[in-house]
Amino acid sequence: MESLRHFERLIQREIDHETSRRLTVAAALKDTQSPLHHLGADILRLIGQQMWLPEILRWEDVMQEYIVADNTPKIL
Repeated sequence: MESLRHFERLIQREIDHETSRRLTVAAALKDTQSPLHHLGADILRLIGQQMWLPEILRWEDVMQEYIVADNTPKIL
C-alpha cells in the first residue's frame, strides 16, 4: 500500500511541476520583471499554446528510480 501512495505522490509532483511551468509562462506576459517578459507576447503565447497541448505521461518519466533496463540479448 505504501508503494501505491508513493506512486501517487510521484504523479502529483509531476502534475504540480507542469502547472508551475505553465503559470510561470502565463505570468510573464504581464510581469515586466520576469526574464521571460522580454520574449514578447507573441512568443510567450506560442510557448503557452504548446504547453497546453495534451501530453503523454510515460511510465519512464514517473518511475525513473524503479525501472531497470534489460539489455540482455534475446535468444529465439
